[in-house]
Amino acid sequence: MGVFQNHLMGAAAAAAAGGGDFYSYQINQSCRFDSADSCSLSSSHFSSGNTKNFTVSFWFKRSLESGSSYPLAFLTGNANNNQLAIFEGQLYNQKDGYGLHSNGLYRNFNGWYHAVYAFDIDNGTADNRLRIYINGDEVTSWATNQRSSFSGDSDFNTGTNYIGRNPQNSASHYDGYLAEFIMIEGQQLTPSSFGETKNGVWIPKNPSSLTFGSNGYYLKFENDSDLGNDSSGNNNDWTATNMNPDHQVIDTPTTGAGS
Repeated sequence: MGVFQNHLMGAAAAAAAGGGDFYSYQINQSCRFDSADSCSLSSSHFSSGNTKNFTVSFWFKRSLESGSSYPLAFLTGNANNNQLAIFEGQLYNQKDGYGLHSNGLYRNFNGWYHAVYAFDIDNGTADNRLRIYINGDEVTSWATNQRSSFSGDSDFNTGTNYIGRNPQNSASHYDGYLAEFIMIEGQQLTPSSFGETKNGVWIPKNPSSLTFGSNGYYLKFENDSDLGNDSSGNNNDWTATNMNPDHQVIDTPTTGAGS
């Protein structure tokens, strides 16, 4: 089953089950990023953060194919050598000049994907240094796999981190929606911490009981006047750039509503 077909089938199942009745946990809002407006979030809250062992989880829905020749950055570290992105439709991670790029292309613009990037950079098994999952399934087919060269500290969880832009390329901004953007510090988790399968459909779980770590964060985008507010309890807030209250929308993985 295609990774995006899973969610489209889920939307149909949810409608048949009465919408909200299908989901045990509701995501009520998402955040819209517009590349034309150079929208982004940034934070410098990281203090002696864990730069080797952590998990990033988020739901995303792409908007535009235009600009796909640039890395559409979901998350970037302080420098260009660390980024989680889509590059020409491929899932993409870059570390110190070494890449991990999926064979699969993620070019559906109508449904939501759930992504988990789980890092353990010092792991003795190269392919476990970064594990990527889409809609609960681990990605195992790679066009480029240089994880054996991943070592040392990353640029994530130190200095300034960005969501929605590449700080080394002013033309590189994400265009689409993000929901439930979470970073768990100090743990390499699996998708079961964030979602579950119901009637063959990958759906979100409530992550509020997770242990986030001191530098961890949980962006729910629930405050339209403070889209970078951290709901983890850590107050690790982010600063929104070129994002007004209308960038909070009700198109989410559990509503499927238009923006």
